[in-house]
Amino acid sequence: MDRARFLRFDISTRLLILANVVIIIIALALHWNIRDVMWVYWAQSVIIGSITIFRILLMKHIFAAGFFLVHYGMFHLGYFFFLYYFNDFNEQSTATVPVAGIVACSLIFLVNHIFSSWHNWKRDMIRKPEPGRMMLIPYIRVIPMHITIVFGSNYATSTKTLALFLVLKTIMDVIMHLVEHRPRRQEEEPDAQ
Repeated sequence: MDRARFLRFDISTRLLILANVVIIIIALALHWNIRDVMWVYWAQSVIIGSITIFRILLMKHIFAAGFFLVHYGMFHLGYFFFLYYFNDFNEQSTATVPVAGIVACSLIFLVNHIFSSWHNWKRDMIRKPEPGRMMLIPYIRVIPMHITIVFGSNYATSTKTLALFLVLKTIMDVIMHLVEHRPRRQEEEPDAQ
């Protein structure tokens, strides 16, 4: 597969980029801190996990869906408690959490990921992705959030650092979206016979 074909963005990828850009603008314009942004990305991760469970169930992999629900659910329950009880990543984050903004940004991601699932549904039905791969991709998308939680108290104290994190998170989102929804070789190249 040539690189240009892989990097050609379809509508679901462009909308994912747009959703991320809107959230970057909101976070920077409203002077959010890393904690506030982490709540948005935690919600996005839960949304992605929920949609993944639905996709796995549609492929009739009941055990895999149940396993993923328990494991991914416990993983995110742990993140929830960490964000709730250790929400001061730096001394400047003593302001009230902007709940309305976090909910609005989470809804942007919800609409985006529902559209993406609908848009890529036919491809899923044709290529029948493996449940193991479907379960792995949401975990990979959590890596920027995980790194930020672990190292956030030491490095996430400036607007520049926040902007860098937001851009890196967007890049990770796009890469994993492309990996998750790229067509298989058989779909993109006709048989040589």
